[in-house]
Amino acid sequence: MGLTLITGIEVRSIKRDTYGKWIVNDKIEAKKIVSTIPLKELAHIINISVISHELTRYSKFLDFNSLIVIGIALRKKAPDMHWIYLPNKSIIFHRYAWISNYSPYNSPNQNELSSLIVEITLRPEELKSIKMERIIDKVIQDLKNLNLVSKSEREILFTKAWVHTYGYPIHTHQSNNARTRILNSLSNIGVASLGRWGTWRYLNMDKIFEESKYLNNLLS
Repeated sequence: MGLTLITGIEVRSIKRDTYGKWIVNDKIEAKKIVSTIPLKELAHIINISVISHELTRYSKFLDFNSLIVIGIALRKKAPDMHWIYLPNKSIIFHRYAWISNYSPYNSPNQNELSSLIVEITLRPEELKSIKMERIIDKVIQDLKNLNLVSKSEREILFTKAWVHTYGYPIHTHQSNNARTRILNSLSNIGVASLGRWGTWRYLNMDKIFEESKYLNNLLS
C-alpha cells in the first residue's frame, strides 16, 4: 500500500515545518496526522502556536480514573456467565469477567481450564503508592469470599497484573466542554483524533472500530 510502519517510538512532539509538512519528533515527515494519544497528553505534544495555549488550557479539565487488571488462570471450568459488577465497597474490584467465555481461544481447554480477570478502579495519583502483592492477595481473598475459588486456592495456576494509567474517562460538564474545544481546535489544523482517549469518551472497541472505518472513508 506504499505505507511505512514504524513501531516502538514514543511521540514527543508534533509540529509543522515552513512548507506545511507535519514533522513528528523533529525527523519523521507525515502527510496526515491521526492520533489515538490521550487528549490530555496530546495537548502538550502538539507544538502549533495558534492552538497550543487553547489545548493546554482546556486539557486541565479532562479527568479520568486509572485501572488495575488482575488476571487469574484457573484449573476449573468457567460458569455460564461473562461479566459481573460488584457495588460493594468491601470488595477491592468493581467487576470480574470470565474471559475464557468470550472466545474458545482464551483458554487452552474450556472444559478443564478458565481465565478470569478482575478490574480495580483508582485515582491516577494512587498508582504511585500501590503494593501489587497486597492487591493480588486481597483479590484472591475476595474471590474466596465470593466462592469463586476454594479456600485452599488449589485451582489457581498463576496470576498476572496490568496497570493502565488511563482507564475510564470521567464525564462532567467541564470535561465535555473542554473535549469539544480541544477536538475542534485539532480539527481546524487538520489533526484527526480517534478512540476512547483520543476523543475522551467512554467507547468500547465495537464503536471505535465503527468510527475508525468512518474516518478511513473520510481520509481516503
